[in-house]
Amino acid sequence: MDDSVLVAHNAPFDMRVLRASLAHYDLAIPWAEYFCSVSLSRKAWKQLPGGHSLGAMCSYHDIRFNHHRAGDDAKACALITLKAFETVEATNLTEGLSKLGIGLKRL
Repeated sequence: MDDSVLVAHNAPFDMRVLRASLAHYDLAIPWAEYFCSVSLSRKAWKQLPGGHSLGAMCSYHDIRFNHHRAGDDAKACALITLKAFETVEATNLTEGLSKLGIGLKRL
């Protein structure tokens, strides 16, 4: 995960769990940055009925997934991110985050 950008839905929670897991196993925290797809979705679809939970976002975008399955949740976050970038006509991560006013945070 070194030199990576991570995305998670409700990222602050997931990053706390990741840090705690790494500490439990006495593993170094990698140099990585992250952003939250909940924050991203709130900026891209401000008036979305039904909220911005992962389930609500997937339902809105007709993304089929098995909720709380790591691989499916990760893929859903990626697809939501791509759809948010499409709404602002961004062609890359830096541009998409900038146009939506989302900053990267350090793990």
